[in-house]
Amino acid sequence: FFSSRTMFFAAFRRGVQIPTAVRAFRAGKPAHGGTSETENLRTMLFKSDHSSAGMHIYHKLNFALIGLGPAALVLSPSALNYPVDIALGIIIPLHSHIGGNDVITDYAHKITKAKAFENSLRIGLFGVTVVTFVGLLKLNLQGPGVTETLKSFWRSKKSR
Repeated sequence: FFSSRTMFFAAFRRGVQIPTAVRAFRAGKPAHGGTSETENLRTMLFKSDHSSAGMHIYHKLNFALIGLGPAALVLSPSALNYPVDIALGIIIPLHSHIGGNDVITDYAHKITKAKAFENSLRIGLFGVTVVTFVGLLKLNLQGPGVTETLKSFWRSKKSR
């Protein structure tokens, strides 16, 4: 006659692994954010860190930036770098916007609990994102591009 406790320890001795976390109880809830908000345009723009799709996009943008950054430096100056600069001009503001929303979610309530404060920060961040996007787009279309601009910081004044 074995008690359940004895069987439990016997399973460990044989090397049977017991799952540490089971997600079946909350399988219907989003993995990040824990809210049941419908993911509409307003959520994606102003609370992208509360959206599972927003966080998925954020993590994919990480990988894109890891690959495109070195590729841009290697390809510049050439015609092959133009699409990479355009992609960076879109990805950098979008990545910064989602990350900024995450910072607002984590730290705005430590300053004040007022929802108006958090909402005004999110609207301000959206404005900064739009201005950054337009500025990088203008730099890419009418100027030397993102990569050549960054490379010019390391060139001497004579070769500029």
